[in-house]
Amino acid sequence: MSDTGSLGRVTRLAGVLAAFVLAVCAGGVGHSQGKPVTQQTDVAPKTTQPQVEHPARVVSPETEFEEALALRKKFTERDFESALRLLGDSAQRFASSGNLRQAAAAKLEAGDVYLMMSRYQQALAAYRQALTMSQDRADQQCAALSRIARTYANFGHEPVMAQRYADQGVSVCMTIPDKKAQGDAFEAQGETRFWSGNLTDAKTSFTQARELASQAGDLDGERLATMMLSHTIRDHQQATQLLWSALEGFAESGNQYDAARAHLKLAYRASTEGDFEAARCHCESALPVFQRIGDKDDAAIALNTLGMVDQQDGDLEQSLEHYRRARSDFASVQDDLGELDSISAMADILLSQHRYGELEPLYVRKLHLAQSTSNSAFQAWALLDLAGVYARQHRYTKAEETYQRGLAQYRSLGKLDGESDALERMAALQAELGKYQAALNLLAEAQSLRERLGEIEGVAKVQYLRARLYLKLNDLEQARSEIEKTIAIIESQRLRIAKFDSRGQYFASVHEYYSLYIQVLMALDKSQPDQKYAQLAFEAVERSKVRSLLDLLSSSQQVIPCDRLLAEDLKSTGADQAPSDTQSLPATHPVTLSGIQAEIGDANTVLLEYALGEDRSFAWVLDGDSLTAFDIGSVADISSGVRMFRKALLPIEAKADEAPTDYLRRRAAAKSTLARQSRELANLLVGPLHLPSQKRLVIVPDGPLQYLPFAALSVAENGRAGVPLVELHELVMLPSASALVALRRAAEGRPRPADELTIFADPVFEPPGKPIPAAVGGSPGFPRSRELTRALRDVRDSQWIPNLPGSRNEALAIQQIAGPARTRLVMGFDANREAILDGSIARERIIHFATHGMMDTRHPEMSGLVLSMFNKKGEYQDGYLRLSDVYNLKLSADLVVLSSCESALGKDLGSEGIMGLPRAFLYAGARRVIVSLWKIDDEATVPLMKMFYSRLQRGEDPARALRGAQLDLLKNAQLSDPYYWAGFILEGDYR
Repeated sequence: MSDTGSLGRVTRLAGVLAAFVLAVCAGGVGHSQGKPVTQQTDVAPKTTQPQVEHPARVVSPETEFEEALALRKKFTERDFESALRLLGDSAQRFASSGNLRQAAAAKLEAGDVYLMMSRYQQALAAYRQALTMSQDRADQQCAALSRIARTYANFGHEPVMAQRYADQGVSVCMTIPDKKAQGDAFEAQGETRFWSGNLTDAKTSFTQARELASQAGDLDGERLATMMLSHTIRDHQQATQLLWSALEGFAESGNQYDAARAHLKLAYRASTEGDFEAARCHCESALPVFQRIGDKDDAAIALNTLGMVDQQDGDLEQSLEHYRRARSDFASVQDDLGELDSISAMADILLSQHRYGELEPLYVRKLHLAQSTSNSAFQAWALLDLAGVYARQHRYTKAEETYQRGLAQYRSLGKLDGESDALERMAALQAELGKYQAALNLLAEAQSLRERLGEIEGVAKVQYLRARLYLKLNDLEQARSEIEKTIAIIESQRLRIAKFDSRGQYFASVHEYYSLYIQVLMALDKSQPDQKYAQLAFEAVERSKVRSLLDLLSSSQQVIPCDRLLAEDLKSTGADQAPSDTQSLPATHPVTLSGIQAEIGDANTVLLEYALGEDRSFAWVLDGDSLTAFDIGSVADISSGVRMFRKALLPIEAKADEAPTDYLRRRAAAKSTLARQSRELANLLVGPLHLPSQKRLVIVPDGPLQYLPFAALSVAENGRAGVPLVELHELVMLPSASALVALRRAAEGRPRPADELTIFADPVFEPPGKPIPAAVGGSPGFPRSRELTRALRDVRDSQWIPNLPGSRNEALAIQQIAGPARTRLVMGFDANREAILDGSIARERIIHFATHGMMDTRHPEMSGLVLSMFNKKGEYQDGYLRLSDVYNLKLSADLVVLSSCESALGKDLGSEGIMGLPRAFLYAGARRVIVSLWKIDDEATVPLMKMFYSRLQRGEDPARALRGAQLDLLKNAQLSDPYYWAGFILEGDYR
């Protein structure tokens, strides 16, 4: 993508959000400074002033002028309209009486108000009238020239005119002794230089402006110059420090408008660093100010930023709504580049949703807007987008021709990032046409440009694309060379999520890079089986899983209230907030093949590890002595099989007024379907592997396999068909083989747990005495954390949290088995988040949660456990135990049981599909975790847990006890269906 789009939504917003030129502070002549206009605009809007009725009265023009200034300070659209009426009346009366100085002062003030309300043409007209009235008064000529220059600079389509007025303004202002006015003139000059791309000279002008304002004691002028100066500084921390110092000053002086602008600038800075929650908080602080005064342009910029944050969070419909509102506001003030940016963002989302039919009209409008602003870079960007539409329509000649036009445009501008993006898109087109060598040549050019720009993420992507082409050409050594360069970048440098269109795209990209590397190594193994490429591929799989965990940890920061978050950001003044120790976490180092084999040790255990790839998927069977690799098919077939199998697991419910025979017929058909789906999936996943019977299987799944109940897969054994895998094997899951080593090392150094069991059960999800009807599926009507709201949306498509009537019975049944003396029940209002975070469970041997769990497949960092949402007084409290909360716990538990959890049954299981909660508890110190893959019926959960804990009491280890309990339920005629028992899995150490 170009400088307007190469690094995704964040970078494209740079051209929008970075364009915050000066704000206006209330006051008389000499105190007003221009509005920070973030988008260029071609033609000012034709706005009709609403008529405001006032009682007839006789006042002097001086009184009208002072009343207008007082109204400005109220910062509402209605008061601004009244102020404009008063300023217009006073200017006319001053002029009629020959008092042109005061008339010009009124026009300058009116221009400032128009600017704050995004009414640019009216602002320019008012400033010109003030200039005409100023005649030989240098001080007012100075003010008028500076404001006109600033307005032209912000329009963007007349840079020569802007520079001419700016230079004239500086020349006039230097003839008067007013350093404040001189500072204003240099600030306006800085803006014209900034928008013409001359950052060096802009920095000089802004520095002079700040020094002059300081000498004049003009605190707000100094702060405004500081804000603009931040845009010329590349160092993120230094620029952020400048912005925070300006924001603090504005807040202290009560200058809420400029404070809102500072928040908007800080939102841009936060977004470039991937701190999207901080960006949201800044926008939510600024947006009400802009909406209150009718500043649609700045409001639209805030909406665009909120749309980007929602896009990062995966709430695409809310994101589209924000972008649509922003586009409407931009269009209403004829801010063409603002509308263009909103259109581009909307198109990105529609593209990700494969809504291709809606793209062409948007891109045509985008090109028209770019042409209307004479912005060649945006025109090139729009051409590339249109070419992509033509390619998807198989209009290849038209696509190639349009790509060439966009490329030529970028080259004429010297925009290397845009040129690189064009080359990469053209390479994709050539590859689609089977012209692989031509595609490789284009990518070589693109890589050279990315390297010149220092864009490490872009270099990694280009090398990955080249590796894919070499694989298609069966040039395996060259494919290996290229993809190993990409892997080296991933493993040696921290690629920032902010450099991708979204968190999801980042995780998917990293997954794709490793997946291709594994495919190349396995292709080499097929042609050279004696070179140990299968071993290298296995170790690469382990590294990819470790990398995924590292990145999940780094992106699962807890969302805290905005006031706290911004206060912490202020305290750190732009310091890097990313976890500093994640790269050296002892639990995340990959282990070699020999190290894993040594850890497995006993002859009764076999490790089975999967890696799913777009074209081919693989499984490795590993014991203490050998490693065997198998090709198991495509990820599409496997994902489809998992989805259909999970759907077939759902029990058949009787319909109203359905005849018993009809119900039995449907139930028999469903059982037949389930058996077939189970058999077909088992043939894909374990059929080719020749697993030895009765050995323990330690399974390391990948992607959607992390949500597969392996225990229920039907296999053939000794002439028997349809034998559940759990009958033949004790099953244990691991996030990675390396995790087994890490878990055992961690267990050696942790405090010995007490022989106690703590159960959290029957939490309160509704206000006492105010039950929420089961039919309610929308908002609950009381506050909730963003994470819980998002997880509910992803997992359940509903904001209603159903009660768990069997939760208390389950807890009491377990207590009866384990004994009251060693069982601590935490139920009802007491089963709250604070009861987990207060450290009281640090030394417990077993921790049992009988509550809802949100295992969010689309956004695993949003996963968590739902605890009591209200206290005994009926007051709302944060009851969502987030993934980040769990990672920060310090546990010594041998076992954590997550009972009655819910996952995203039937949801799209993406390429990464990280199951957040089990890994989080393992990372926090638990040796093993039992979790359910869906919400299991209470009638089945209680007996299963009773059997499980009874077996634990008899001395069985957790893995064996879980298998025994599942086999017991399998023999129960009422609960033998896999839905009732197969959803529980054990993850962690099997010893």
